[in-house]
Amino acid sequence: YYLGYYSFRIPTYDSEDYHIIQTIPLIMSRSHTARLEKLVDQGIALGSSSSAHGGRDPRTIMFLLYGKSEETLRQCEEFLFNEIERLKNEPVSDLELQIAKNKLDADFVFSVQDASSIAEQIGYFHTVYELDYLKTIRDKYRNITKDDIQRVARKYLDTDYVIRGYLFPDTSGKAPAPQPVAQIDENSHGKFYDQDKGSRIDIRKFMPKELEYKINLKDKIVRKVLPNGAVVLAMQNPNFDIVSIKGTLRSGPVFDTVGKTGLATLTVSCLQYGSSKFDKEQIDLKKDLISLRGKIDTGLETVTFNYSMVSDKFDQALELIADFIQNPTFPENYFEQEKANLSIYFQQKEQSPEDLQDEAFCEMLYGGNHPYSNSKYGKFADFQKLTVNDVKEFHKKNYGPEHLIIAAVGPQSPEELISIVEKHFGSWKRSGNPNEMAFDDMEPLTGVKDKHISLPGRSQTYIRMGWPGIKIKDGDYYPLLMLNTILGGGSLSSRLGTEIRVKSGMAYSVYSYIRPRTFKGSINVVLNTKAGNEEEVKKKILAVIKDVIDKGVTDEEFFICLLYTSPSPRDRTR
Repeated sequence: YYLGYYSFRIPTYDSEDYHIIQTIPLIMSRSHTARLEKLVDQGIALGSSSSAHGGRDPRTIMFLLYGKSEETLRQCEEFLFNEIERLKNEPVSDLELQIAKNKLDADFVFSVQDASSIAEQIGYFHTVYELDYLKTIRDKYRNITKDDIQRVARKYLDTDYVIRGYLFPDTSGKAPAPQPVAQIDENSHGKFYDQDKGSRIDIRKFMPKELEYKINLKDKIVRKVLPNGAVVLAMQNPNFDIVSIKGTLRSGPVFDTVGKTGLATLTVSCLQYGSSKFDKEQIDLKKDLISLRGKIDTGLETVTFNYSMVSDKFDQALELIADFIQNPTFPENYFEQEKANLSIYFQQKEQSPEDLQDEAFCEMLYGGNHPYSNSKYGKFADFQKLTVNDVKEFHKKNYGPEHLIIAAVGPQSPEELISIVEKHFGSWKRSGNPNEMAFDDMEPLTGVKDKHISLPGRSQTYIRMGWPGIKIKDGDYYPLLMLNTILGGGSLSSRLGTEIRVKSGMAYSVYSYIRPRTFKGSINVVLNTKAGNEEEVKKKILAVIKDVIDKGVTDEEFFICLLYTSPSPRDRTR
């Protein structure tokens, strides 16, 4: 891609303009309906981003544009500077102002939703400005006006003094003409800050009323099965003004039909391009107004959606989420666009050692026809042939409330959370397909399977070793989880980290992990090493594993593992 970077000088945190400047990146690029997103929607730009960086000293607001060619980058650049001039000369729309203010307020709420984040905010602002900033910032956001935004745009976005940078992929030696750089105000640097002089803040205002370290989550969770079969789990967390939901559907790629691998993933990718109530533009606008965070994605067995929002937006957010999950329209133009976007994975995979070795490993472990042997994107030959009707049929057959589980946590009572979930998911009709996985388990290994993949131009060797694993409900899951932490899933102090990387220096990175499934998963060791070290490294790995088998783990390893794998106080309070 062709990258353009554009940077303008902005003032310090103690400026009355700084909180207003923070709206500009949101108006320009950091939302679904932002101005620069039009370049992406029209296929001119590959992407855009912007941000404002504040501190004790003047810093910058910057814009990044990604073009497909030098010509399209120049088009993007022209569009950016035209929009900057429009910010100076025309008031932003009511929607743009509301989205920016909602987003800034939500950013702050999310930044103080747990003890760790609160400590980070307090430490940061005590260092760069003053703690009173935390007490007043939400009111400042609410009071921003259109005139404020127009004024700061005129004051700071001077296109005669912009720092430009370009990154082109060609090797022609052609470079853009040098541009003027922003002038530095020497008087703005080296300010003296007396850290003991600032006002004191009541930290308790931002802290939970009580941190419960010994709670039984099971006693706090309320479970309800809706008449249509959907299961809702809810728990109250009054400490923070955020609702978080996680939902799962048994609709993942293991339910792809023969010859149509990748169908489940493509279906998920197209869900948010239109629904029975809203078209794509309305969906994007509602996400921005709610300041909805999260995504819907697919693993191998399930589709999972994780979203968070400020608590008073929960009802609106769930209405939107429920509609595009239950009633997507799959417009054909967006389907083709998304299919083309996902096709890039297959091009990138051919140059990715990690993806190639994972594909080869799963094929050897499960056999080429087993559902676990495919990546979630499927096979390229299958993916190319998928149609919008395939997606519609997959959704009709595989999406239904009878295999839906939703968990919600927020400051409302469990009963109120459940009632809102039921309001939006309770009328969803059953699909009639229980989606039970009925394929055969893997065949047992009868010896060592080995495969070498050549990838020219690489100076490192990537190694993946593994064994058949366990089922997710296996009684050995937790002992194996702890064993993996000791073996290589923890840190450099794990067995593999110590022996292979620290002592021998034979690996740039080495780690292990387990991948449990509904049927047997896998136990994995992954590392990359200098070409020529392969056989010696494999011997050392097997020696470490044999030592664990023969001698077990030490008391010290077991104790450290308990600390490492136990839920943190933050996790427990959630």
